[in-house]
Amino acid sequence: MDEHRENAEPLEHADRPPELRAAIAEARSVSREQVLAAWQIHLDHVREQLEAGWRDTIDKIFDERFSEVETRLAEGFERAVTSRCNAIAEQNASYVRSTARRDVIDWLNQTGRRLRQSETRDVWIHSILDAAAEFCGTAAFFLVTSKGLKMEGARGARTSGAADVDIPLASAPAFAGAIESKETVVAMGTAGELSQTIASLLGDGSERRVYLFPVVVRQNAVAVLYAEPAADSIDVNGLELLVSLASSSIETTETVTVRTPAGDLVRDIGRAPAAEAPKPAAKPSWAELSKSEQELHLRAQRFARTQVAQLLLHRVNQVRTGRASHSLYRTLRGEIDAGREAFRQQFFENCPSMVDYYHLEIVRTLAQDTVDVLGPDYPGPVVR
Repeated sequence: MDEHRENAEPLEHADRPPELRAAIAEARSVSREQVLAAWQIHLDHVREQLEAGWRDTIDKIFDERFSEVETRLAEGFERAVTSRCNAIAEQNASYVRSTARRDVIDWLNQTGRRLRQSETRDVWIHSILDAAAEFCGTAAFFLVTSKGLKMEGARGARTSGAADVDIPLASAPAFAGAIESKETVVAMGTAGELSQTIASLLGDGSERRVYLFPVVVRQNAVAVLYAEPAADSIDVNGLELLVSLASSSIETTETVTVRTPAGDLVRDIGRAPAAEAPKPAAKPSWAELSKSEQELHLRAQRFARTQVAQLLLHRVNQVRTGRASHSLYRTLRGEIDAGREAFRQQFFENCPSMVDYYHLEIVRTLAQDTVDVLGPDYPGPVVR
């Protein structure tokens, strides 16, 4: 009915001629088709625009979402790689530590066995020098005799063998200090410190530091191991451990007869106590101290070790900072001064033979045998 009404002519035009009515109907049909075509074109255009916009939106969504996914994957991958690398690094570090520990233990066993099983004094001394060469550039071994010092051999020096000459301790104050204190001494390698004879035997060392490690048996320094760094590198701890092994091997082989032209090894080395050597200072040797004085010296040594250990335990960050900046004394002035004063009051003032063990421990442990790291304002040992 609606279509009939739409196609029906208005009644007021019913009187038009048939030809006119036909033309109008045809024009109306054509116009309708054109409008429908235009509408279709518009719809297609709109559809294209919508589809294009939808694709852009979809692309944008995918870009954003996959960018987030990519970031999370990259972060997760980095964490996984880092965790795996850390695990591998820890495994490698653990293996290296285990290997190094095993190597050190093997080295200790072999060195100790060589020293204990030495058949002659020369073999024993050569074993020490061979081991010392692993930790320094130049090593030499000196026996303490009733006439002073006698060089028994060297490694890495101009003179590699023994020197058949007696060197008075009075001419070698650095050696005398190591023998008297029974502690490691660091000195400049000048003829004034080592003696002209030793300087000529080992070469000019006036521009470098040398290290003297006393071999102590029953509170007597019976020998001294001399060491120079190799390209400014020296393992002081390793050399001190070697000297300890040497001392122990003398003690453990005391009942073994090791014949040499001069007698057996232990008696030949041990028969020259520090008390018989010339003394550069007025202080008595250990053998000349009374029992109470010896106990006081031992307490002073323990006090010094404990005080310095407390600094390392409770002020480790300051110690590292001071070492790095060569201002260790300035960084820990309060603590070091307090320890110096306590040592002076408890031990130094009341014992004329007392050695400044606190200073020696500061240099050996806190400064790692490098006096320069204490700084130019470090006051040095306590003096009377």
